[in-house]
Amino acid sequence: TDKRSLVIDARSPEEFAAWHLPDAINVEFDWLGPPPDQQVKQVAGWVASSGAHRVLVYGDGGDPDSGREWARLLSAGGIKNVFFVAGGAPALQASNGGNK
Repeated sequence: TDKRSLVIDARSPEEFAAWHLPDAINVEFDWLGPPPDQQVKQVAGWVASSGAHRVLVYGDGGDPDSGREWARLLSAGGIKNVFFVAGGAPALQASNGGNK
C-alpha cells in the first residue's frame, strides 16, 4: 500500500492482533451490531484528514466476506474510491509470506 491509501481491516480485534497489514486500521464489521452509521462517519473523517485518495478494505475472506460488506457500506455512505480485497486477510497473508 502507499500513503494515498487508507487501509481498513474489517476483522475482529483478535484477528487483527494476530496479523494485519502495516498501517492498517481495525474497524470491525459487526454482523449483528447496530447500524454502523457512526463508524462510517468516523472513516470519512479519517479519509479527509489523511488526504487518502482510496480506501482499501480487507476482511476474513469468508462468504460473505466482512471486508466486502464494509466496502459496500462505506461506498453507500458517500466515501469514494473504496475497494475490497477478494480473499481477504488469508490471501494477503499468503502473498506476504505469512509475515506480521
